[in-house]
Parts: sequence; C-alpha cells; structure tokens
Amino acid sequence: MEQVDGRTIVSASDLVAHLACSYVTTLDAEAASGLRPRPAGDDPELEVLRRRGFEHEAAYLAELGEAGLDVVEIPDDHGGPAAGRVEALRRAEARTVAAMEAAADVVYQATFLDERGAVLWRGHADFLRRVPGPTALGAYGYEPVDTKLARHVRPSAVLQLCHYAEQVERLQGAPPDRVHVVLGGHDEESVRLAEVAAYYRAARARFLSALGEHAPGYPVPVEHCAVCPWLPVCEERWEADDHLCRVAGLGREQVRKLTAAGIATLGALAGSPPGLRVRGMTDATVGRLQVQARLQHRRRPGEPPPVELIRGVEPGRGLSALPPPDPGDVFYDIEGDPFVGDAGIEYLHGVGWLDGGSFTFRAFWGHTPAEERRAFEGLIDLLVERRRRFPGMHVYHYANYEPHALGKLMGRYGTREAELDDLLRGQVFVDLYRVVRQGLVVGSASYSLKKLEPLYMPARAEAITDAASSIVEYERWLQTGDRRILADIEAYNRTDVESTRLLRDWLEARRADLVRSGETVDRPEIRAVEPSPAPSSDEADGDPDELVARLLDGRVDPPGADAPAGERARWLMAQLLAWHQREAKPEWWRYFDRVLQC
Repeated sequence: MEQVDGRTIVSASDLVAHLACSYVTTLDAEAASGLRPRPAGDDPELEVLRRRGFEHEAAYLAELGEAGLDVVEIPDDHGGPAAGRVEALRRAEARTVAAMEAAADVVYQATFLDERGAVLWRGHADFLRRVPGPTALGAYGYEPVDTKLARHVRPSAVLQLCHYAEQVERLQGAPPDRVHVVLGGHDEESVRLAEVAAYYRAARARFLSALGEHAPGYPVPVEHCAVCPWLPVCEERWEADDHLCRVAGLGREQVRKLTAAGIATLGALAGSPPGLRVRGMTDATVGRLQVQARLQHRRRPGEPPPVELIRGVEPGRGLSALPPPDPGDVFYDIEGDPFVGDAGIEYLHGVGWLDGGSFTFRAFWGHTPAEERRAFEGLIDLLVERRRRFPGMHVYHYANYEPHALGKLMGRYGTREAELDDLLRGQVFVDLYRVVRQGLVVGSASYSLKKLEPLYMPARAEAITDAASSIVEYERWLQTGDRRILADIEAYNRTDVESTRLLRDWLEARRADLVRSGETVDRPEIRAVEPSPAPSSDEADGDPDELVARLLDGRVDPPGADAPAGERARWLMAQLLAWHQREAKPEWWRYFDRVLQC
C-alpha cells in the first residue's frame, strides 16, 4: 500500500493481509500516509521464502520456454520514485495489453492498474496463459497462473488470482473460466472462477470499507503474525497494555469472554480471586489460566520462570507419562528444510545417549533423496538394535514433529515399515512437550524448548539458536558449500538433543518432588506388543524389504518416462508390494494418536 499524488494504491497482497488481520490495514495505511515508519523488513527467513519463490517461478518460466511457447515478458520499470509510479504502471499495463492483442502464448509478469475507483488497484500476475474462447481480443482469451511454494492451494492464493482475473476481464471483455496455481511440487491446480468470485467480491468490499472508515481497531494474535513485518509493533503494544493475549495457552475467544467478565489484562487475571466464574468457560479452564497468569506476572527479568506442579495426577498424563529411566534411553531431534525439492528434506537426525556417564552424540546427515533414505534407515536400525539390547529404552523428543517426520519418510521411501511400526506400537517415543503441558504450569508466555531451558541449563552460546535460523543457515550452505555452516548446524542440533536429555532429568526431579509430597504418580503401563507378523509364503518370496531392494537396485527417485520399460516396471512392482498397508498407516497413526492423547 502506498500513496502517490494523494491517491491510495493497493494490491491483492493488501487484501489478503487484511483478511488475515484487519489491523495490518491500519498500520499499512498509517505508513503510506507518513504517520509511522515502515518496518525494516530484514527477516532472513522471509528472504529465503522470497528467493525460493523466485526460483520456483523461474523454473516454471523455463518449462514454458522449453515447451516452445511464445512468452512475452513485461519489464519491471515501475519501482522508481513515487512521483512517476502511476505513469510507469500505466505503461506496463499498456505493454500487457499489447502482448494480449498480439496473441502471445504466455504473458510473463503481466501488470495491471485499475483506476476506476477512488482507490487504485495494481496487480502483477506471474503469468497469463492463452486459452481458446471468444473475448474482445478474438477467438481466444487469457487465464491467470501463479506459482506458489505451497504443496496445497491456499485461499490467499485463490483470492490473489481472483483479483488478476478481474483485471483480465477488464482488459479482454470477458471473465476467465478458471484460475491456476503451480504448486511447489510443480503440480498444477485449477479453480473455476464462478465458484469463488462471489466471496472475492465480498472480501474486496470489506477491505475497501475498512480503508474508508479509518477505524484504528486493535491488534489480536493470528496465524498471520508469524510472517508479518509489523509483529514487533504489535508485541510492543501488547506489552504496554498488559494484554490478555500474553497469557500462554489463552485463545482469542477466551480473551473475549474474560474481557466481558471484567478481566481485561494479564495482571487483572493474575490478581483475580479463586473461584472466579466466567460465562462460557469451565471452572477448571479458568483456574488453569489464573495460575498461568499469576506465574507469568510473578516472573522477573533475567530470572528463570516460576513453576507450579499440577496435583491430582491422572494415570498416563503429565508427569505420570514419564517411563522409568533406562540405561538405553535415547534423545532425538530433527533438522529439516521445507524448501528443498518437491517435499522438503529431513537433512539431519541427531541422537544422543548416556554411555558410562558421558554423553554420546551421533548425527545422520542426508542432503539428497538417496542420502535422506540412508540416514532414515541408519537411524531406525540404531534404535532397533538399541532396543534389542535395552528392552526398556525409550526415545525422548519435544513436540510431535519427530514421529510425524519418521512416518513421512517411511511412507516416502517404503522402507523400515515393520521396524517403525513396532517402535510406535511399543510406545517407545515419549513426547516431553505433552508431559510439560499436562504436568506443570510455567511462568512463560511460550512453552517452546528454548523458553524452558533457563530452568535446567545455562544460556546457549552457539552461532545458531533456533529452528528458523537453522533453515536460513542450511539454505546458505546450499548456496555457498561452506562446511563450517554444517558444523554450526550440527552443534545446534546436539545442543537441542542435550537439552531434551536435561529436560527429561529435570522432569524426573519434579516427579520425585511430587512423590515426596505424598502424591501418587504412577508410571505408564508397559504394554506387551507382538512384533509385526512376517509375510506368509504366498505374500512374498522371502523378506519384502530384500525383494524391494532387489527390484529397485539402489534407485530412490522414480524413473523418467524415457527410462527402459523393464526399469519402470520394476519400480512399479516395488511400490505395489506393500501399497495397501502403507496407504492405511497414516489413518491408523492418527487414530492411535487421538486415543493416546485422551
């Protein structure tokens, strides 16, 4: 959003941001008017997203060229001084119209400037693709195509395309029938414009109404905060206002209910009397939030957060979910990059354990699909062998990403299926995040592992300190090949693994505190688990994994269409061997995950 010669210029991105958070429109409008400075916008992770987005767009552009299509590119000459911006946009739109009238197969970086209203709309479609059908141009017209890194079509992408479709209709006299998204895996999804146009018109009207009202509103935390450059401004205001949204685990609807009950700040909730009744909230929920607010209110800068243990421990929940420590216990953490390849990559599995009182760490690296598969197999083989030696061992991790990623890798490569099933059915994986959330209250606005570390370990001193930074650094390694970056990432991962071990020990000490106070804290029931049945003689000739390995002969990626027929047939046979069982696994995993969380 900007103002040029007293007129406001907006784009589809402004519309999408408004629907995610209406307060963004207030801040953008104030910045456009010169009432506040714009944010610096130097977020390294967002820069990675932009670069990957440009690469994806360039790859699709190259595909169009290789297909022999006539591609006309509209030059980007409208980023100069504000005084000449409108005229530059007009010239770019005129070039876009000329390319459409010349019946170009594809118009790249098509530019629009809609001056029909009080607010000017600018637009830059990645591609316009020529399709047959009568329009004012002749027996053909154009449909907008956008490239997105996402693996699924998101509503925000469809809304942007609706705006481009509106502009295409203005230029060619007829609306496009469909809009298209080329996803991160290069799959293309199409949406009929008639199915979404009504919502787009309503959303556009809401956005323009908000612009005209100049209502300041109030920022509330939403999903968009994670990528919003204005987040530091909002956080500063929440801190100054002592807003309820600072209470960990308190949702937007709960904020509304508490405010209606006269509790409008964290301090007010912390000082509210026991037995507070809030319409629409259970007494247990109100009591838990009161404790959370009280502990956060009590915390002093530079000190570890205060902690309160939850009493009346239910079997299998909280501190009662901690199995007995075992000499074979393993602590585990993954590093991944969602932008590599078509489906991202889990490039580092870090595991650690105590060996004779000293901490041993091992890293499994994989930078290609073949290496990723070998790293996964090596990790599972280590866990299986360690469990054979130590039947009471468990694998500790923080939050559910690790088991989820292992299931994804097993499904992707069709390997170590029985072994992973046995580990999951035996409840070998222990989620310490679940133990923390169910077992105690911490006076911190976040329950991330990094925010808990002041309770049990000194501050980190490594070059990399969080998961977002590790992605940025791995992307930098992909560009530079600097091996020191990988060493820094491994050091960060090792600290995460050690932190998980120290957290487990700290939680064991808190469990002992409860037991000494007279509380009954059971250990989880150890269930006898039958190993996965071996295939019968009529199901496979020998070990299915060995048969798959023989069929694939070391191949990880599917053969191309130009590969020999026998090679493609062997690949297909290998994938079909356990296809039905593999397809059913995610459904059963989800089922048992829900059962175990109850």
